[in-house]
Amino acid sequence: MRDSAEYITVALKYLSGQELEDIFGGKEVFKNILQYEEQKYPVETLRLASAYLLVNQLLFYHVLSRRMPDKFPEIDADTIRKPSDLNAYFKNVLDVNYKTVFSYDVASRILSGFTDQIKAVINVIKGLSPEKVGGDLLGTIFHDLVPFQVRKTVATFYTNVLAAELLAWLSIDNHDSKVADFAVGSGGLLVAAYRRKRHLLEKEGKFSEADHRRFVENELLGVDVMPFAANVVACHLALQSPEYFTNKVNVAIWDSTELEPGRTIPSIAGLKFVFKGQTGLEMYLKPSEKAKGVVSLTGEIPEEISLEKYDVIIMNPPFTRHERIPEDYKALLFDRFKDYTDYLHGQMSYFGYFILLVDRFLKDNGRIALVLPATALHVRSAEGLRKLWSEKYHVEYIITTWHRLAFSESVVFREILLVAKRTKASSDAITKVCVLKKLPDKLSKAREIADKIKDLKHDYEDYEIAVKIHPYSKLTGDTTDWHKYISISNLKLVDLLEQLLSSEKLTPLSTLAEAQECDLRHYKFGDFHGFILKDAKRLQRKIDHWFLEKEKTDSIVIRHKKLIHTLEVPLNYLTRALRRFSYVNTIDVTDNSDYLIQYWFDKIPEMARYALSSRELSSLNPEVISSWRNKFERKKSPSAAGKKTLPLILRHLLDRLLL
Repeated sequence: MRDSAEYITVALKYLSGQELEDIFGGKEVFKNILQYEEQKYPVETLRLASAYLLVNQLLFYHVLSRRMPDKFPEIDADTIRKPSDLNAYFKNVLDVNYKTVFSYDVASRILSGFTDQIKAVINVIKGLSPEKVGGDLLGTIFHDLVPFQVRKTVATFYTNVLAAELLAWLSIDNHDSKVADFAVGSGGLLVAAYRRKRHLLEKEGKFSEADHRRFVENELLGVDVMPFAANVVACHLALQSPEYFTNKVNVAIWDSTELEPGRTIPSIAGLKFVFKGQTGLEMYLKPSEKAKGVVSLTGEIPEEISLEKYDVIIMNPPFTRHERIPEDYKALLFDRFKDYTDYLHGQMSYFGYFILLVDRFLKDNGRIALVLPATALHVRSAEGLRKLWSEKYHVEYIITTWHRLAFSESVVFREILLVAKRTKASSDAITKVCVLKKLPDKLSKAREIADKIKDLKHDYEDYEIAVKIHPYSKLTGDTTDWHKYISISNLKLVDLLEQLLSSEKLTPLSTLAEAQECDLRHYKFGDFHGFILKDAKRLQRKIDHWFLEKEKTDSIVIRHKKLIHTLEVPLNYLTRALRRFSYVNTIDVTDNSDYLIQYWFDKIPEMARYALSSRELSSLNPEVISSWRNKFERKKSPSAAGKKTLPLILRHLLDRLLL
């Protein structure tokens, strides 16, 4: 199937940036959500993503035609004279619904000279007979079909299916619970909610077509700003029980942060209507606007979603750092959440606004089930969120793991799962902190672990999990740092750590020195940055090129990550610093830190040529490097006096904090 998408991409090679913009949501989405400048769209990847939209449509239509041939005739490849002929078949489905799948007209954008490629893909799908695959697996095929790098380009990330299962099993107790995900992505969390609800229902009786329709049409809501995400989640949800026909999937395309309970939105918003006040889908089926906020795709007013409050909100919100949120959009967010002024912070990451959104939509005694960065437990910019939880919620579970990339595929930092109930916590309320020693390898194991965690009354440890139970009053009594409860792998030592930290003999490092923000952008020119990484394992990003191969008395030998290219660099042009914390497992970084260029030397252009265009390379000069050195020294200067009195190990720790 992936080969088929690559095949179709050839037929889309004439798609311009403007047309790609139209497919994936317009300039506003590209600027505020995807954060691409107008002339820097990843055009080739977006063309491939467009091809996957068409493959999704063909695959989904094929399954429908085999299940209900009387409603949806099979596509006859021999009768296809041009790619746009596919729309005659797709219109049969649009007339019923599934607009989130079929309202994106990729087919008519393919030139007639590529008709044979389309016919070949149709025949490949027929040969695979996907309709014979079980519903849950078929949904997973849709979920996993599109490669990560393509989905990353259009901000469609997946939550690990086993992490999703844990969250659903811990948070949903009733089969008729109404569940929402306001950053639905590919729908993995919503599908886990579907499975949990079905499991609870089947304990009482047989699961029927009416139940399936009730789930996907009324009780499960997904909202995402990206049309691409809505396309995937619609397929994924509908195919959980493909034997049952569904004429509506409760999925909307919208900027969720704008929404409030009581509002009504189209079940498929126009791609140019993602942001309030814009027009409809002119680029596709030329609908007419019947009323503000309603877009017609088939000549009829589409069904609407009336937003309400929900029993459970399950979500993996976007983690975008505050520095990357455009200032005008940040101002808009502050205005949208002005009723949460007591909890806002000027440096709050994007996920924080979604937590406020969750509070707006959650019923009393409802639950939130979230995938969050572990920093949500301790950074100052998120303390307002912890205060919100301590005042309005009972945080029941905090789950983490020491495995990297455990809960989301899109991050390279530590995450947690957090489940909390919106209620005034009782005086004897407890919080269970759990470390997964090994990740569950199948859905049944994830469910088993969730049930075990729920049933525990005391601290517990086995080869799979370790659970430490804390009085919730400990968390509500001090919201400055909840990360300490997961900061060490042996949870039995948490109490000892608290005793040590409470000692009057300890002086907080913050009283000795002022930590200042010092980010990669301060030492970067275009895509060339001044770091030489100590270990090849630390080469995490595309713009990381050079790592240490050998240390000498007065110089180091560095190697390019992909080429047999080494250079020798004198140490007096460098200083010690850390590019990132990843793969740094010691507090004392004396011999474990990276190198940062501080002075110009003649081999810098040779290092930079792999990252810069010839025009950019000609502009790289000693003044750029001097600015790096000045920024580095300026960031350290407020704490210089304090550092002189510190032991060497703490001096290096302070350097690490400054970076």
